[in-house]
Amino acid sequence: MISDYAARLLVAEPGFFKESGCAHSYLEDDPVPEEVATLLARACFVLIKPDALLSGKAGQIFEFLESFGLQIVDSFLVQKPQEWHFEELYKYNLTLMNSQNQISVWWLNRQIYTYGPSLAAVLVAPENGPSAVDLVARIKGPSTPRLCKPEHLRWRFHATNSALNLFHASDGPISSWREWAIFRSKADRIAALMSVLQTDRALNPWHSLAAGFEHSKESFEFYSTLISVKLRALAAACRSLGPLADKLERIYLEALGRKANNPTQEVQLIDRLLTAESKALELINRKSIEFNYSVKLILALNKIPIKTPNGIDDLFRIIKCSDVHLNTRESMVLSTSIRYMTDNRRDQFSR
Repeated sequence: MISDYAARLLVAEPGFFKESGCAHSYLEDDPVPEEVATLLARACFVLIKPDALLSGKAGQIFEFLESFGLQIVDSFLVQKPQEWHFEELYKYNLTLMNSQNQISVWWLNRQIYTYGPSLAAVLVAPENGPSAVDLVARIKGPSTPRLCKPEHLRWRFHATNSALNLFHASDGPISSWREWAIFRSKADRIAALMSVLQTDRALNPWHSLAAGFEHSKESFEFYSTLISVKLRALAAACRSLGPLADKLERIYLEALGRKANNPTQEVQLIDRLLTAESKALELINRKSIEFNYSVKLILALNKIPIKTPNGIDDLFRIIKCSDVHLNTRESMVLSTSIRYMTDNRRDQFSR
């Protein structure tokens, strides 16, 4: 005997997707089999995004999820991400009829999913408790990291902004079934859910999948990335200043040469940068250097605009003018941080 909620899944809840601007239910084309409907009601599809996987955080994220009693019944690498995978994943957000539509930012957000592999999984919650969808929603916290609290996944693992926020989760059992279907056949989905009923089932392979990336340490942190780019731009600008160049570079390398690994250290980086700015300006004034293009560029690059709404955008343009090449990761981190400006303010790290 299946539960009332599972029974509603079987009839596809025809109004479910209307709120997202779609006039029919996906389940009319891919109905949920009765034998897994009850299990699906407890399940949630999740995706560890490339920024989490390539910064070596996937294993810790899964362990954090399991600490709440969530059981991982399927996990797999999206090894060669295709743009259509994620257009399908977010297609009910890519509409003007949905207040959370991503149309205007999809050119940027799609870069995140195609930048590298993702690690997908399906979680099932224990019986007689909240569903996995409700539990994961409570665990992950808001999409905007600065609104998260220390107990949230996106705070704990230091998400960068509303796009580079480590983690995607479906918002209901039907969404989970539909999003899972983008990457897995129906037979594989049924088998994974049915494995919950097997006491001698094989261990899920997420450990080995995540372990393959545990030594990957790409940085998707905004300030660390910005400082790395600024150092290259400053070095390029200083070259035309002769003997002064070495002294200026030493000032910045001493202040900013150490990488930040957590929010507290990033605040310290900003403080060291402000000190370096003062020293550089004092040195330039003391040497009575003519305020040519290079000096103006250095002074412009000095500033990390943490208070003005247009400051980061202005600085991004200055960096481009300094003839410094941005790699794909740097461009993505800076571009998303500019777009989601509210995530970049210092109060994100001041709690």
